[in-house]
Amino acid sequence: MLAEVDRSTLVGKRNAALVLLGFAAAARVSELVALDLAAAVEAEHGYDVTLYRKKVRKHTDNPILYGIDPTTCPVRALRAYLAACGSSEGPLFVRVDRWDRGALGRRRRSVR
Repeated sequence: MLAEVDRSTLVGKRNAALVLLGFAAAARVSELVALDLAAAVEAEHGYDVTLYRKKVRKHTDNPILYGIDPTTCPVRALRAYLAACGSSEGPLFVRVDRWDRGALGRRRRSVR
């Protein structure tokens, strides 16, 4: 699934981070798009991500660990996306326009 993703663009970095983080946390799409930047905290082992699980109606803390292969590592993919996105607050995953710019304007919209 990740073989066709062009990770040199912001869209590719975002999509790779979405797929790998979703797989590592066993998260649903609705749980991923509801994430804020404050919910993903960098830790020694990778990231600590707090997800709201709709099925059980509570927040869960999920450690996201480094992967063996750098191309399928969720921590490296998320780090690359956050470095390219360059924002410090708001939704974690944002829309990207056709000019490869994130929605950094007046109101950031999450991916829905």
